[in-house]
Amino acid sequence: MKKITFLLTVLVISFLFTSASAKEYPYEWLSLGMSESPATIQRVRWRTTTDLPQAVAELTPARPSPDLWNDVTLYQAVSETKEDYGVVRCYHHITFHNLTPDTKYLYRIGDGNDHWSEWYPFKTAKTTNDEFSFIYISDVQVGIHDHYPRVIRQATRSSADASFIMFAGDLTGGASEWEWNAFFQANGWIFGMIPVVPIPDSHEYTHGKLTTYWDHLFSYPENTPKELSEQGNYFFDYQGCRFLMINTKELLSDSEEYRALALAWIEEKLATNPYKWCVVQQHRPIYSVAEGRNSEGIYEHLNPLYEKYDVDLVLTGHDHIYARMRGENSLKDSDQLSGPIHVVSIAGSQVYVPEFYTYVERIGSNIQLYQNVTINENYLEFKAYLATGELYDHFLINKPGDSKSFTDKAVGWPEITDIPTKTWQVYTEEDMARFRRQREEYLKSKSTN
Repeated sequence: MKKITFLLTVLVISFLFTSASAKEYPYEWLSLGMSESPATIQRVRWRTTTDLPQAVAELTPARPSPDLWNDVTLYQAVSETKEDYGVVRCYHHITFHNLTPDTKYLYRIGDGNDHWSEWYPFKTAKTTNDEFSFIYISDVQVGIHDHYPRVIRQATRSSADASFIMFAGDLTGGASEWEWNAFFQANGWIFGMIPVVPIPDSHEYTHGKLTTYWDHLFSYPENTPKELSEQGNYFFDYQGCRFLMINTKELLSDSEEYRALALAWIEEKLATNPYKWCVVQQHRPIYSVAEGRNSEGIYEHLNPLYEKYDVDLVLTGHDHIYARMRGENSLKDSDQLSGPIHVVSIAGSQVYVPEFYTYVERIGSNIQLYQNVTINENYLEFKAYLATGELYDHFLINKPGDSKSFTDKAVGWPEITDIPTKTWQVYTEEDMARFRRQREEYLKSKSTN
């Protein structure tokens, strides 16, 4: 009899706890974004089906106790029903404001009627110029569902303390519903914890215009002229570094008025940078590094500004290989540095044939990568990793005082220069001979330096 009473008690307690638990909240495409004040403001976006037109969120300081219903702040979402390419969904966004710097928080989203997501953590930035790190990824584009997921998982595994994730354009192949579904599914809970810092380019365009999805997929700072912000341009300052996000496709459009406005804005943000460091993210590189690619226009418009204002790092994609170069005002093979280091990278499965130009200092082809960048008061450290987790490139930009120097930590490391399988299958013997000759000349030049 005692055993029966005990079992009944356990069942009742279990039922009470179960019934008190939150019911599942069906949501998708959740992402934290960057704000104009990352130490005190955090934005979040997601979407639901049209039977859930309203949404809320709860926010509380992070703590180890499961009693998270105490000390919560309830936020009402701004919700809007939108149709994109025949698909109708409700899009929701919330701004958490008046946050405490350098503080861990927990939040969950729901419908306000006992249907909730799991609790997600995030941490606000500091107001001091302390060390931080971020992840940089480019050109997910092809292989979103099957090849890319291992990259982002390995990236977050090896860069667990990253403050945000930067995406240098071409997040999808055609900005379609199923591709965005695959993109957000691949990134999963990661986007709910780490702010996303993307820029758009050609593969985020449909019918000649930036996809209508863009403005309700991602949150970014509201500190840029409307004409530029609508095209995905913005900037933010984070713990001693200024970041500029530039839509290079739109910069090359036929609109001289837009280009003049964009270039004036870029120069003003570079000229007024109050910090030691400056990082630019754009899709199209200053220096082309892949077969058939041409940076004409981008070089002419942007390179003079980057050299004039001594930008430190330019993160790009577009050419679907890995490459590292330094600006034209810096002598190759010297430790002195003037202007930026330029990097091209690729996270998706569509890879191109490299061109072994003399300005390339390190190259990688037929590989997928992610990058981790760490910045503190004295140096910027850049590490490029293969999708399998091995370190592929490593360098430092040193700024202990007013001087600026470069340290190549990858000197003598092997370089992967394979030609993509799909390419050599269609190459003629003459094409293959030319590729092998150029590769041999490049590798020979590296061995003699």
